[in-house]
Amino acid sequence: MSIHNGFGETIQVYTGQRTLEYRLNMAPGQTITQGWPYGWGPARRRIEAFNAAGMMVFCEIVITDDLGNRGWRIEVAPGHPSCE
Repeated sequence: MSIHNGFGETIQVYTGQRTLEYRLNMAPGQTITQGWPYGWGPARRRIEAFNAAGMMVFCEIVITDDLGNRGWRIEVAPGHPSCE
């Protein structure tokens, strides 16, 4: 899976829980490739991004089947400010 920072600023992206283990510091335009969890049933992850001020600027709940249809790419960009 690849995660791309589509924001024009450095962001912190969490690919699960909001802990250091799941945090990615991403520069503008940077793409990071990492594994995806498999298990029983459809794997789901909550992807969140925060700007330097600590404000949530992106949130999406991603499901394995949907991600496969998107070429295993998550575009962290404006337009998804929250999961609510």
